[in-house]
Amino acid sequence: MSSKALHTGETMVDSQPEAVTTRQPGHAAGAAASGLNRLRAAQWLRAAHGLWVPLLSFGITRLGIALVAYVAAPLMVDSSVPPYHMRPEQALLDVFGSRWDTGFYLRIADQGYQYEGMRLPSVAFFPLLPLLIRGLTPLVGDALWAGLIIANLALLGATMLLHRLVEEEWGPGVASRAVWYLLIFPTAFFGSAIYSESLFLLGAIGALYLARKGAWESAAVLGALTALTRFVGILVAPMLLA
Repeated sequence: MSSKALHTGETMVDSQPEAVTTRQPGHAAGAAASGLNRLRAAQWLRAAHGLWVPLLSFGITRLGIALVAYVAAPLMVDSSVPPYHMRPEQALLDVFGSRWDTGFYLRIADQGYQYEGMRLPSVAFFPLLPLLIRGLTPLVGDALWAGLIIANLALLGATMLLHRLVEEEWGPGVASRAVWYLLIFPTAFFGSAIYSESLFLLGAIGALYLARKGAWESAAVLGALTALTRFVGILVAPMLLA
């Protein structure tokens, strides 16, 4: 009986390592899978660095500008010329779509260029932005919304290209800071209004990036389009030559 008990005890002792051995592969597989998932997530974050950093910085800074504009709109007084309001009942749209040169671009998109009999002729403004607004307006049903969509998409595209351009030369850290500095600069407000600044940035940065890649034909076309945004767009030509 003692021998049987001893034999039973040996069996119990022997069975314990087997149970442990049975559990270990599953535990190791789970740990390996978890580690693999973390590695994949880290790899994805590094690979998508040029996407999520511009998106995050664009979203945060545009939200901040919209908040400041909403709070400041009632306090703004135009003492030089009578202010115009295209959307007086919608504060944010009125701030971004009813200030300074936005009226010229929207009028050109709607009525074309006007000179004779105009106290403020519109011929000083370059045609690319009005053409794009005119083309998008039938799709969205509102020229003001079309202008805001074009300007902000162009600014977002410019930040993505800037990040990629800088990252290839200086690494992701410098590229991220460059994007943030661009978007928090005070005059970056105009990149979200109906102005040609964001289109100019998109064209200039895009042309330089394409030239760095050796796509000279595409760079030349984009440079020509940039020259249709504003007068300084012509500086893209000597930049590409250099």
